[in-house]
Amino acid sequence: MNSIFNTIRNRRRAIVALIAIAITLACPFSASARSHLSLSVSGDVLISGGITNNGSPTATAEFFSVSSNEFFATGRMHIARSGLQSQTVGVTPETTVPQTFIFGGSKARVRAIGLTLQQASANAIVIERYDSSKGVFDRYNAHMALPRTLFASVPFPGDFSVTDLDGHILVVGGMAKGGITALGEAIDPTNIEDITGNMNVPRMFATGTLLNDGTVLVTGGITDSSGDVTDTAELFDPSTFNYTELSSTMTVPRAGHTATLLDNGTVLIAGGLTGTGGTLNGLKSAEIYNPISQTFSAVGNLSDDRSFQTASLLGDGTVLIAGGANGDANVVTSKSFKITLVSGGPVNNAEIYNPSSQSFVCAGGSSGTPCPPIMNAGRLFDTATTVADGVLFAGGFGLSNKGTLAAQNTAELYANGQFVPVGNMIEARALQSACVLP
Repeated sequence: MNSIFNTIRNRRRAIVALIAIAITLACPFSASARSHLSLSVSGDVLISGGITNNGSPTATAEFFSVSSNEFFATGRMHIARSGLQSQTVGVTPETTVPQTFIFGGSKARVRAIGLTLQQASANAIVIERYDSSKGVFDRYNAHMALPRTLFASVPFPGDFSVTDLDGHILVVGGMAKGGITALGEAIDPTNIEDITGNMNVPRMFATGTLLNDGTVLVTGGITDSSGDVTDTAELFDPSTFNYTELSSTMTVPRAGHTATLLDNGTVLIAGGLTGTGGTLNGLKSAEIYNPISQTFSAVGNLSDDRSFQTASLLGDGTVLIAGGANGDANVVTSKSFKITLVSGGPVNNAEIYNPSSQSFVCAGGSSGTPCPPIMNAGRLFDTATTVADGVLFAGGFGLSNKGTLAAQNTAELYANGQFVPVGNMIEARALQSACVLP
């Protein structure tokens, strides 16, 4: 009888052991699994939302640890969204600590067919605030005045250099539910949403750059449902909440370009798409905006046409231009956003702009036209975030084995002239947001 009981007991133990092994294989207790126990520190990078590799928006978030070069999970946002933005603002007259806000975006899926991306118009008005001490997102009491995606946002410093909008975030343009919008608004750290009035021109894929005098330069963008690109620019004055269109225009109409404030107070404007009727051509040209004369002047060209790239001001005063897409594109902006890469695709090269020579050279000391590959992956609609050791590039659309645009989970760090792979993100993402935590 005892032998029978022992046999039954041993079989039960074996079954329990097999179940334990199965659970371990299905859910290995890795660093990623433990990551919910970790909290970020000042200087880490918060990655929020975006489109996953199945086309769905996600509410998940993670942070990049600058000390370990790894990604760790953190709390979830209250809504899933892509095409959102996040900004960290400093101390304000109303608050005593820096804060990180997440806002805008679309809750719709993105359909990726070949080299075409399509998404319904924006519908996310919820503003969230990230509490890095707890690793959670708090739902903000105020909502955005208008749901929007693919917009420009500019944080005002909390050093009391801008009297009216210290520690606020200016949001302009983008794709709204009713089409491309000209409306501007400011996110207030005291649960109030301020309307800043309308720009002179509706704009999507425009840029916003805070100038040294406290005004904001807004340039270019697609202006209507026909897909026309503008060469106009305007200045937002935070003391009057007025937008003034400049009498001078850019050297060429641009959308999906970059605009970077240089150490000398001028602005480098590079690349993008140009054209009318939604049939757009890639640009390799670049220009400088002079805030004293309020004029634009051409500088040396990029090595190849490039749009939706990233631009990062480096510690030595040069600008790193990386990734994006080369070639031409067709854009539809009527009731939804749709872009088709007619030629080219996500690129994995980069170049450096030197303000002294007003010219570009290939990153990493290489040469060629276009610049040879140096990044570890082609990246389109990724994020580039300046950290203590360099610039962190994360996610974005790359090309799948079937030649279709697909979100990716890889990341790399640019430092000392080289792109070095770091740990992968926990989730593949594109059209996500990223910002340095206070």
